Amino acid sequence: MNSNLSLDQVGHLVEKFFHRFHVLIFVALSLGGLMAATIMLSGLVNQSGARIDTAAPSITFSQATIDKLSRLQAAGDKVRPEDVPIGKRNPFAE
Repeated sequence: MNSNLSLDQVGHLVEKFFHRFHVLIFVALSLGGLMAATIMLSGLVNQSGARIDTAAPSITFSQATIDKLSRLQAAGDKVRPEDVPIGKRNPFAE
């Protein structure tokens, strides 16, 4: 092998290498960048999900809310005729 390479010969070899493998280098760098971005985003999502407080909040109901809930009808209850609007079709009537 020729041990005394000039700068022009090295430049020519590098140019020849990149001309031959430029598509492969571009694909490898693109896929590597996409994988790095995916791993970083995955780590960010997993890190933010770890901070969720699992303690149950204290819930209180006022007496007015309890009264309103007790007045609601169940889904299987029959609708009284006075509850249906007059002059309009009821889409829920059979």
